[in-house]
Amino acid sequence: MSTTTARRTARKAGAWAILALLVVVAVVLGGRLTGAGGPAAAAQLPDPQDMALQATGRGTPTEIAEFWADAARKDPTNSTLVRLLGEAQSALARSSGDLRLYAAAEETLREAVRLAPDDNAARLAFAWVLSAQHRFVEAELVVSAVLAEDPQSVAALLYVGDLRIELGELDAAENAIGSAARQLGGDPPALLSRWAKLAAARGDTPAALRLAEAALLGAGDLDVTLAEGAFYWSQLAHYSFRVGDIDGAEAAARSALVVDPGNLGARELLANVLATRGDEEGREEAMSMYESLLADGPAADLHGRLALLLGLEGRGAEAQWHVDAGLALARDPHLQTAAERRHLISFLSEHDPQLALELARADLAERRDVEAHAWVAWALHRTGDTDSAVEALAPVLAARTDDPWLLYQAGMILADAGDREEAQVLLRRALDINPRFDVRHADLAAERLLAL
Repeated sequence: MSTTTARRTARKAGAWAILALLVVVAVVLGGRLTGAGGPAAAAQLPDPQDMALQATGRGTPTEIAEFWADAARKDPTNSTLVRLLGEAQSALARSSGDLRLYAAAEETLREAVRLAPDDNAARLAFAWVLSAQHRFVEAELVVSAVLAEDPQSVAALLYVGDLRIELGELDAAENAIGSAARQLGGDPPALLSRWAKLAAARGDTPAALRLAEAALLGAGDLDVTLAEGAFYWSQLAHYSFRVGDIDGAEAAARSALVVDPGNLGARELLANVLATRGDEEGREEAMSMYESLLADGPAADLHGRLALLLGLEGRGAEAQWHVDAGLALARDPHLQTAAERRHLISFLSEHDPQLALELARADLAERRDVEAHAWVAWALHRTGDTDSAVEALAPVLAARTDDPWLLYQAGMILADAGDREEAQVLLRRALDINPRFDVRHADLAAERLLAL
């Protein structure tokens, strides 16, 4: 795998991985108690520049990794030093976007567990690096073993909550997070951010938005890292965009980049928001950001997003070049990793639906959350198998999602299946929640709704 592609893939794993890492913040640092209902309306969000300043002086991720590498070389049988090296390698992988560093961290943490099989800190760090590579089932086995021995482990309970959300097991996630919350006795930011993700998964994004804001408020009182600070702002941006607050999403994403200017996830998030803003200036900045991201590491879906914007500008030849470049990447079996699949499915559903279907089925076999079901249904729809798409859509409709994109997918599938009434309900709801949920498909939703 090339360095640039590895960097790109690692960036995709970063948001969940940062959330898992924040277990340390939740358990050790605590934080302001905000109340599960969210902050007061007049609460002032933290200054991102202050958050960045607070994180200075820690040393760069490279310097920290080098420090622990030197310590571990001097005492290679010290499991604590080996674990700290593995954690530093994981942090470096996240910040640099180099997926190969996750593999190195995995090897280091596997050694830490071998040296100290009963060290729960090492075992949970090992689970973290597995989850960062989207190997959620493997990670869940490790964490469950820790919980079997120590049912009161708050860190393990929070990990289980994270993993159960990713695997679509929301009741089990709620039980695990709730058990951790009862032991913590308050609402530290890492706990609130998990409640936010669970609320969104259950179809209540407004509640997720309130909880994400509360988490960010609490994080402003803590000595968080640059990556952690960027995560809290990015989570707020993500849910702001989902509910249709484009300006709020843009402001939060820009704040994430004030905290951590090189943050790969925040850069792509901002580009996506700008692309949907609907004005020429926003599209131009989005294209510039996609070009910068592609310079850091070619990726199929980024080529696709840039191609779409170029096409809207009437630059067809350039757009086709990016589509072809994206297809060359997406069809490389070495790049079809678990962490990359959904981004490949998104791109391929437009340009190679059959391959998108293959990857969507592989994704569903491992994750089983509502998005996995939705992508299988959408890929089937794109291949022309509408009957199978409707059947695959059942878990998505049962989930009562409020994600505009998922509502759009369901509405378009049911429209083609002849269920005009339900299609109208779904498409109208998607556009009511966020009339600019996608730079292209929002317009297609409006056109189809008018036709119905």
